Amino acid sequence: MVKACRAARRALLAEGTVGREFLVVAMDEAGELVPRTLTPAQVRRHFPELDAESRETARPAALPADRRTRELIALAEAPHGSAALGREQATVLLRAVGAEAVPQVVERLAHARVKWPWAKLLAELQVSTEAVTGPLTRVAADRRADEADRAWAARALSRLGRTDLLLALADRLPEEVTAEGLAAPYTAFRDVGAHAPLDYRPLEQALDTRPGLHAAVLDAFRPGRSLCETRPTEADAALDGLNSRRPAVRCHALLVLEGVRLSRARRERFTAGLTRLCGEDSDATVREVAAGVARRAGR
Repeated sequence: MVKACRAARRALLAEGTVGREFLVVAMDEAGELVPRTLTPAQVRRHFPELDAESRETARPAALPADRRTRELIALAEAPHGSAALGREQATVLLRAVGAEAVPQVVERLAHARVKWPWAKLLAELQVSTEAVTGPLTRVAADRRADEADRAWAARALSRLGRTDLLLALADRLPEEVTAEGLAAPYTAFRDVGAHAPLDYRPLEQALDTRPGLHAAVLDAFRPGRSLCETRPTEADAALDGLNSRRPAVRCHALLVLEGVRLSRARRERFTAGLTRLCGEDSDATVREVAAGVARRAGR
């Protein structure tokens, strides 16, 4: 897009169709392409809000990690439109701080009126220590807390590898909250920030402990739900998932493998598994999902 905009402007100038003040700009929703198609002076003149945001984004990078974290937390909680750097951009920069941001985010989780953004951020920072999982467990267990706060704390525990703590709370949580928590490491939520590689074993073990949650977890993996983006390096784990004892795992593996670039040998494994699940699987939902995948693949 950037190259096309520059080429279009050069062509129009060469034809004499426009003057040198004429600009060709790639207008994406996030505004990320605008600075790439213009000079800094043009951005300052025509898009002052983007120039201010750029300067505000660059400023925290020069600060020590603790001060940077403190300022970014304040920006993430500032009213919409009150600062050049918005909440979403501040959160992105907080993720970039990494593990050094964790103590202040944990403190914010404890004191914030709205806790779910901080629970979510802790999962994305991927530091699984008692200092993190303890406060998350307390939020999830608090029956007086907002349901969104409890749900995101449950998801964070699961994504941090502590399904044991989540299952210990199962009798105090709504069933759908526990199920969504178990499903969290396998949904698009996993793709934001740092995360562990695809591994179905924690989910299988959790469903062995709490088989009554299986239907709700399976529902979270139905076609149309936002599932994690699986990398080629995770293909073997997904292929193994086609043989899982749990239909929810087989369903998830089918859907995520559909979009993975596979080697010839892995493609043959996938095709064999897909054929088997279409015709022989004991679960009607898995057979239906397999048939859909096969249809889209032209098989």
